[in-house]
Amino acid sequence: MPFDARNLEPQLIEGDIFKIIVPLDENYSFDSTIGKPKNPNRKDSTPDEIKVLEFIKLNEKATQKEIAIHIGKSERTVHGIMASLQERKLLERKNGKRNGYWEVK
Repeated sequence: MPFDARNLEPQLIEGDIFKIIVPLDENYSFDSTIGKPKNPNRKDSTPDEIKVLEFIKLNEKATQKEIAIHIGKSERTVHGIMASLQERKLLERKNGKRNGYWEVK
């Protein structure tokens, strides 16, 4: 049965803690990824790979040492994660080692 919010009003439930229920239609979401095409290679990503990709999105010039500190893994582990991501075309290094940056695909 599809959700129908057209005839519902917001509710305020009071007590020790109050709760507000705002009915939304089934197409409304706070998830910004809904409706965007998914990268088929990303479905096989581990939680650590996802942490690396998310950190690089915020800091494209991050070093492997900085990434390792941020995700709580060794530099060697991060090196392996990044090699895997590059092999699967999810991550690319632009403009070389010294002055380059990471691009998440």
